[in-house]
Amino acid sequence: MFKHKKWILILILIPALTGCASKKITYTAAGSLIGAGGGYAIDRDGKDAAIGGLIGGITGSVLADVQEKRENKKYNEGYDQGYTQAQLEIAVKNWDINTGKKEDEAYSKSYQRIKIPQKEVNDVMYESHYETLEVYQ
Repeated sequence: MFKHKKWILILILIPALTGCASKKITYTAAGSLIGAGGGYAIDRDGKDAAIGGLIGGITGSVLADVQEKRENKKYNEGYDQGYTQAQLEIAVKNWDINTGKKEDEAYSKSYQRIKIPQKEVNDVMYESHYETLEVYQ
């Protein structure tokens, strides 16, 4: 009787010691253990326990795959949202700096009105006029 308890304890502890990286191993071992116990409980036959353990192990493995895919999907969605948000924030910051909407602390923006003198280019006469320029200092 003590031998069986020892093996059950070992089967429970081995997956627990492997860490969270082996979720599939833990689910498979737990499914096998539950399936073997259920199979053995049917009519106290080792053959039924083996079949139950096999079915339980397969079920545990499938459940681990499903859960891992769900977790990976959530992780990827969160990563994509964060990446998109970061790209948007960088683009807005660059736009604001380049258009002068948000003045950078190192620069001050002012406006200067200058007179463009009259000139002639390729027999075309351009009249004198004023232009307003943004000046960053």
